[in-house]
Amino acid sequence: MIISLRLRNSNPSMQDNAPIKTARSKMPPKGWVKSRRPASAYQAPPSSRFRRILRLIFNGWTISIALIMMLGVFLGLTYFWFEFSDRIDQKLLSGEVYTASAGIYSAPKTLKVGEATTISAMIDYLKSAGYIERNNQADASRSRYVVDGDVLGIEPGMTGIIDGQKVFHALSVKFSKDQKSVAAIGDRDANAQLNEAKLEPKILSSIAAEGDGRRKTVTFNDIPAHLVKAITVTEDRAFFEHYGVNLRGIARALWRRYDTEENTPLSNQGGSSITQQLVKNLLLTRDQTWERKITEAYMSVILETRLNKQEIFTLYANQIYLGQQSGVSIYGVGEASNAYFGKDVSQLTPAEAAFIAGIIRSPNRYNPYKNLAKVTERRNQVLESMQEVGEITPEQFAQYKQEPIVLKQISNTKDLQGNAVFFAVRN
Repeated sequence: MIISLRLRNSNPSMQDNAPIKTARSKMPPKGWVKSRRPASAYQAPPSSRFRRILRLIFNGWTISIALIMMLGVFLGLTYFWFEFSDRIDQKLLSGEVYTASAGIYSAPKTLKVGEATTISAMIDYLKSAGYIERNNQADASRSRYVVDGDVLGIEPGMTGIIDGQKVFHALSVKFSKDQKSVAAIGDRDANAQLNEAKLEPKILSSIAAEGDGRRKTVTFNDIPAHLVKAITVTEDRAFFEHYGVNLRGIARALWRRYDTEENTPLSNQGGSSITQQLVKNLLLTRDQTWERKITEAYMSVILETRLNKQEIFTLYANQIYLGQQSGVSIYGVGEASNAYFGKDVSQLTPAEAAFIAGIIRSPNRYNPYKNLAKVTERRNQVLESMQEVGEITPEQFAQYKQEPIVLKQISNTKDLQGNAVFFAVRN
């Protein structure tokens, strides 16, 4: 032990070179390595799924394909616009559809001084010739009459002018004191007294272009406002607002498929607009195909650019089929008012207007001569719809609902009053 201690202490230089042990860690300082690493490029976080879908849809290829498709659709619509426009112009605007005074007429009546007749008989004749009372709200071109005591005033309208010449003059017919014969005839145009004068011929029968019925053509001013309201409320409530296609009506018709009740307010109106119905009846077939429906809608938009709303409604009112009488078809509200009620369309009451509007949907089903109770119920539905939209008041609805439907008696005989009959088409 003594020797080893001596040897250990005998070399002091070895003690100086020996490493000194400390508690300090041999690892580099915190953050030193990271701060000396080379800088790397920034990497953006991955895009969301929504952005990746948008990038997949909207890219150069898809945008190019969409533009080509849009160009093709535009060219197709342009082509069919001109094609359908030509068809509409040829059918509707060239005078091919209706001639205002086409029909079968009697010979003009010759009225003489001293002829045995009464004022009421003369009024009946004038009405059969298309005359209306002077104070009736109708087209200004209509022929009119007025009674002032024992004098009957006769005022021919545009129908009294043939080939630019006034053939039938305005007259003042004075009756005897007992009002059973003609006492005097005055020509208002020439301011002269006449021994005899010619009156416009009676309309024995009107002719429909369809060839199987009658039609009495009317103008928009001839149609009373309550008839316009009754038809639009029933067939197309937004007629005066849309541009050919009633989108609300289509949506309402689709919703009706889930409505099983027959007498609901929604059942009082169809999906096609009045313009669409007119196009279908005059220019297209009744095939229930998507092609026909799309064509019908497009042609309706085109027709709205050709005619105003009043002209379209007038064509529709003259075109619609409104049942049969003695095997003869009735077309248009003018003929229907005469056939069912024996009066001019301008003289229809609101209840009678509701009746005509109600049978448009199914004229044969609502035949008043076969089932008056069902027709009365249908008329009241129309009146109820008019009340719902504010066209009539609740008091008016209650009043019109109680009015009976008084129909004109059907007669297969014609009273020609001894006049010769000839066929004519008056322009």
